[in-house]
Amino acid sequence: MDLEKSGYTKDELQLLQVDQLKGWLDSRKIFYLKSIKKDDMIDIILKRQYQKEICDDMSKVTREYHVGTVNYALPVYLIIKIFRLVWDELLDKSLSVDTSLEPIYKIDTRYRMALYLASVNKQLFNVVSQFPSVCMSLTSVQFTHMATEPWCVVKRPDRLEMGHHAIDNLFHTEPALHHLLIESVSKVTKLKISYSHDKPTIRQRSLEQMCTAMCNIVSLVIGGGIGGAIQLDVIHFEVLAKSLPTLVKCDFEKLNMNTESQKGIQTFFNNVKQTMVKIKLPPKFNIDNEKVRDSLSTLGVDLIRQPYTNLTKFICYDFEFPTHATIFNQKNRLQRVSFYQGITYLQVSVNQLNMRLGWTTVINDLFPNLTTLYNDYRHSQLNLDLANMITNPKFSCYITCLFIQVKTNHQQVVPTTIVELPTNPPLPLPPLPTASKFKYLKEKWNCLVY
Repeated sequence: MDLEKSGYTKDELQLLQVDQLKGWLDSRKIFYLKSIKKDDMIDIILKRQYQKEICDDMSKVTREYHVGTVNYALPVYLIIKIFRLVWDELLDKSLSVDTSLEPIYKIDTRYRMALYLASVNKQLFNVVSQFPSVCMSLTSVQFTHMATEPWCVVKRPDRLEMGHHAIDNLFHTEPALHHLLIESVSKVTKLKISYSHDKPTIRQRSLEQMCTAMCNIVSLVIGGGIGGAIQLDVIHFEVLAKSLPTLVKCDFEKLNMNTESQKGIQTFFNNVKQTMVKIKLPPKFNIDNEKVRDSLSTLGVDLIRQPYTNLTKFICYDFEFPTHATIFNQKNRLQRVSFYQGITYLQVSVNQLNMRLGWTTVINDLFPNLTTLYNDYRHSQLNLDLANMITNPKFSCYITCLFIQVKTNHQQVVPTTIVELPTNPPLPLPPLPTASKFKYLKEKWNCLVY
């Protein structure tokens, strides 16, 4: 048997001895058991030869391309991959689009450019319709058109934002939802329901059909809006707990809190069976379910009043947290302070005025293991004072938001439109002080177009 030869047939291998087959495997450093049978060795050799043929064909195409010929067409999957990369870049506001002209910041222009990909031919129209889109804010009529009209290429959003009135109208149908509508919402993994207008409630049947159709939701935000907040009863939270088995992140911070809502949220946590990893709660709310508390890694609340075993991230939206935390910790201080011992990531909103409340003292006292501080207050200039006064030995990362204004050459623009600048901002970052021990993990550049 020629150990260097390839392309043996099955009949030729059947004529060889077991030791010859093993020698062929050993020469190519292919692992096999000592008790391997002859037929199994033949199968391994045939598969290895087939894989080598595929690799040779692929390398042949590469060599032909590099010598300047284009006789080989791009495979379909590679074309689809290129389209997907362009689609994601156009619809991701955090990325800049290089058109060899001005960078394009307006999302409607970028969205229109992305839709041009679907106008090449019918095959690519079907391909683009399979792509998940970025977060979309739609009314019930717009979503129905998107799902049912054949000319609309966007069919399967993965992140969706809708008003509660739109959700109520969209899913309150008899006897059942349209199959195209179910197919469109089945890919949604992140849902945000905001307050829109009219009655602040959602009918039970609407919520039930929504949960049945959106069976893959991972993150759910139910909150307020301009002019009010959503109000849910106990039965609504029972539906959420039983119908969304994949839900691991929820935000109930801005719900209309009354007696029914408080009972409902507690009912939700008592009935969920899956592990929750991130929760944002209304102020002064405690979770009775110890299993849920122990599974959390991220918590948003005004003040931690209970022990959380695995909590590492704390999102504090109480502007007077230092005052309230000091009062709360006066009794049984050792136990209360232990609630914050495991926190390594702290998110706050601190400006120059409320820094006088004693933020740095409280952070240094309550968070000995803090490594990252995120100040999401939008400053007109980089505020380094808060980070400079933190003395925790493990503190190394400071995240800040910078709010800047950039004039554009467009004549007709909306004064309140906020867009996100690219990774390389037009204004350079000021150098860090040499004595600073922290670094910037990220910067959120926001541009007010006017």
